[in-house]
Amino acid sequence: MKSTPVEIVVLAPAWRTALKDGSRLARQAARAALHGAGAAQERRGIAIALGDDALLQDLNHRYRGKDKPTNVLSFPADDPDRLGDVALALGTLQRAARERGKTLNAPFQRLVVHGTLHLLGPGAAVSA
Repeated sequence: MKSTPVEIVVLAPAWRTALKDGSRLARQAARAALHGAGAAQERRGIAIALGDDALLQDLNHRYRGKDKPTNVLSFPADDPDRLGDVALALGTLQRAARERGKTLNAPFQRLVVHGTLHLLGPGAAVSA
């Protein structure tokens, strides 16, 4: 079975040192979200953009009218061959993980799942 194409776009180089296995973790999390939501046959591509707080603040302001950084944003695609894009902010994620005494891996994957489910629409949920 062919899996959903998940492209990782590193827009903030600090991701490479902060989360060395980020690309693999992001792909796993996105595909697990699709599978858990019953969209395992989904073939439309997803792009995961790994950005910084400034990028996410700009996107949050531009598309949601909120002039502050946020941890994750999802952008459904108009193209029927693509599911959409998920953008994450490194600084926001690092601060939240540090406050909770966690490493980045689990919170990162949780946010990728969250963003991917948003691409599937308001009725998407992961079954246990």
